[in-house]
Amino acid sequence: MNKKKLIDIFNIDKPNICFVGDIHGEFNSLQSLMKKTNFKDTAYIVCGDIGFGFNKKEYYSKIFNKLSKTASELNCEFIFIRGNHDCLSKDTRVFTKRGFLHYNELTLDDEILSFNVNNEMSEWHSIDDIIVRNSKEIYEQKGQSLHIECTSNHRHLVKYDDKYDYIKTTEFKTYGLTKRCHIIHGAKINQNDYDIKDDEIRIVAWLMTDGYVDNKKYGYYCISQSKEKYIQEIKDCLERLKVNYTCSVRERINKETIIKDKKVKKAKAENIFRLHAEFSKKMQIYLNDKNILPSWLYELSYRQLKIFTDTLIKANGTCLKQKGNYILFGKYNSLLSFQPLFSMCGYRTSLIKDCRGDYRLNICENNLSKIMINNKKFVKKEYNDKVFCLTTKLSNFLVELNGKVYFTGNCPKYFDKRLINRKCFKTIPDYSVIQTPLYNVLCIGGAISIDRTYRQLVLKENALKYSIYHGCTPNEAEKLCQQVYWDDEPCYYDEDKLSQLKLNNINIDIVCTHTCPSFTKPFGKENIGYWLSKDENLERDIDNEREVMDKVYNKLKTDGHTLDMWFYGHFHYHNVQFVDKTKFVMLDMCRNGNCDIYDVFNTKETIYN
Repeated sequence: MNKKKLIDIFNIDKPNICFVGDIHGEFNSLQSLMKKTNFKDTAYIVCGDIGFGFNKKEYYSKIFNKLSKTASELNCEFIFIRGNHDCLSKDTRVFTKRGFLHYNELTLDDEILSFNVNNEMSEWHSIDDIIVRNSKEIYEQKGQSLHIECTSNHRHLVKYDDKYDYIKTTEFKTYGLTKRCHIIHGAKINQNDYDIKDDEIRIVAWLMTDGYVDNKKYGYYCISQSKEKYIQEIKDCLERLKVNYTCSVRERINKETIIKDKKVKKAKAENIFRLHAEFSKKMQIYLNDKNILPSWLYELSYRQLKIFTDTLIKANGTCLKQKGNYILFGKYNSLLSFQPLFSMCGYRTSLIKDCRGDYRLNICENNLSKIMINNKKFVKKEYNDKVFCLTTKLSNFLVELNGKVYFTGNCPKYFDKRLINRKCFKTIPDYSVIQTPLYNVLCIGGAISIDRTYRQLVLKENALKYSIYHGCTPNEAEKLCQQVYWDDEPCYYDEDKLSQLKLNNINIDIVCTHTCPSFTKPFGKENIGYWLSKDENLERDIDNEREVMDKVYNKLKTDGHTLDMWFYGHFHYHNVQFVDKTKFVMLDMCRNGNCDIYDVFNTKETIYN
């Protein structure tokens, strides 16, 4: 497995580390903290509930401009953790330059195809991060051209009233609201011509469909064609390339022949084009194996790809009476490899097995389809398995599920996409490792708000007020109210990333989380009885997330990590306890100008007033 694939490593040269409790947007307290402690060469790690998302990114830019002067003078930096991700089912595959891959086959070296909403074209981009977690539930939408399996808060890229937007799964509530929302299945690729002749592209397409190797020892290629209107086209193509070839005709003795166990009436004579040695060797370089798509095809421009896909349809396809609709016939693996090439030409496709048991690729020049299929909402199902998501520059990427291909969104939040990544202030994803000269710190964010029912109610009420006051849709109004509640709060268990620590010989000295294991304080729930009475699932969900932390602890201990200290916040009071030689420190929240911090360098807890 690839180290880069799963682990985010942040190397800092600060010899001193301080852990800070929840700040809840009290960014001015960070300024006071630096001045009061006067620590130099220090990394402050804040244990969650930062206060991001309450305002636009520009707001935080102004704050950090103000704080940066003091931080720079003292050579200090702040690192914020939180986490949580909205994901796709494990069966969903991502399109890369290596073809369609499952999440556990991806690495950060892969490039993925994304849709640029500014020019409405597709582009290749790198993967910034790969997020994997578990989910108990999955939401499904299934139709002729679309199959989606995702979590409740996964963001979908849609074209809505001629504009592009990202809408969460649970926001698709009524057909009236979303009947004009369309999923994008394909977009013309935005890249320059590749160094290959147009006619060579055509010959490669003919070889990948109607071609075969006549002499394996010498690798002579042959093209078989019985459609009269294309026989002359192949001849013209070869002659323009000045290729030496021979053409022979094979008459079918029995006009009612059997092809693929099916009787074919009036079978036509076959024209066999045998390509001589020199050109066959050149084609071997371009093609190598007709059953494996050559990687250079992904480098073609839209114009060149159109030549290739048009030739595929001529060879093994048919044009339907309905204009702009085609069918390409062939074997499953070949059709699957061709499918994203049609997406890169701006087509909508679906790979199916027809009533005769044959595979075919349905192709349509209209690259959109409605996300609300037959006026049906997403169906919620029990899942209990892995889900994943990616972060990338354009916040979307091309995926495939059960033969359906489309662009889907990801989650460009302050932590996943590291929208705050300054010299002195950084947000980092879950399961990141901070490496200092003395310590390796594993960071995992996320925890449930006990008052989430109130926050959700406020969100709904405010959304209605916003929509009336601002004259916008309820969907747009909800986005204005996201500061009230983030409904992707819970932490998650990622065993793959924890296993990578051991495989890459990274020993964890300190863990920093927002919530904590079940065997550390607090133990009771007496103080939250009111909220438990208002939220029937709250106690179950709280217990589940602390069990996640139990799993993290047990995995780290089993794998032999040092695990000297564990810091967490969330519960708004201070406590220290030891469990099997690990020191667990609960940090109080920041309030009234006070900051609860732990100075690791001086091995003492301090409340700075």
